[in-house]
Amino acid sequence: MDIFDQLADKPFCIHASMRSFGDSKTNPESIADQLLDAGCTLVVPTFTYRLEQPPPVHDRPRQNGWNYMDKNDVDKNDVDKNDDMHKQPEHDLVFRATENELSHRDMGAFPAAVLQRHGRKRGNHPLNSFTAIGPSADDIISTQTPEDVYGPLEKIIELGGGVLLIGVGYTSMTLLHLAERNAGRNLFRRWAKNAAGKVIPCNTGGCSNGFDRFEQVLSPTEMYVGKSRWRLLDASETLSLATDAFKRSPAFARCADKTCMRCHDGVLGGPLL
Repeated sequence: MDIFDQLADKPFCIHASMRSFGDSKTNPESIADQLLDAGCTLVVPTFTYRLEQPPPVHDRPRQNGWNYMDKNDVDKNDVDKNDDMHKQPEHDLVFRATENELSHRDMGAFPAAVLQRHGRKRGNHPLNSFTAIGPSADDIISTQTPEDVYGPLEKIIELGGGVLLIGVGYTSMTLLHLAERNAGRNLFRRWAKNAAGKVIPCNTGGCSNGFDRFEQVLSPTEMYVGKSRWRLLDASETLSLATDAFKRSPAFARCADKTCMRCHDGVLGGPLL
């Protein structure tokens, strides 16, 4: 059976590395076309990290994976220990779902290509938007708000869809952040300006650098397309297994950096809201 027959008529959250194909002939447009021809709905992360604003003085929850200390309040000998503190002033960049802004280095060529396609739908989240194209795009993307960042992933589950990893590992899989939330962890709060230029709070995930530990937990269907390793996971089953792993051990996927504030505060349960 052709791989695209296995994916037919379902929605998928897709995380992809075009470099994994090892050639210059395979391009994101051709992969997207084949998936769409199979009746799939493509959902990709189109995050925009540079739109993040400094934390407002009146909205700084504790245990939020953030050092709120002003640089003027830190002893010069301790500066290196406080590299997570925000040193940038408020800026004028705003989020508009109609635009094609994204953090290209982190997201990659495949989400960028989907974002450029005619008829794509982009979620209402200034920092962690998802973009979709295909038969169920409207139903999936309409669920996303700054507060409900993972609404599109829950809709994919409701529609019987999955996650497709194209040449990437579990550190790229956003569904695992939903598992953290479902295990009882509060999502981190960050800030950005909406289309009206107002600074608003947005829920976001934490550190994913330790997520490759899920190799021990998950059993995807694997296949190769050229040199690219593809892993196909049922979204509902994956969420259930990952949620159970976090419930058994909140520190299960903590990263190797002992100074990581997001991992430290996430293991404790996330921000105190």
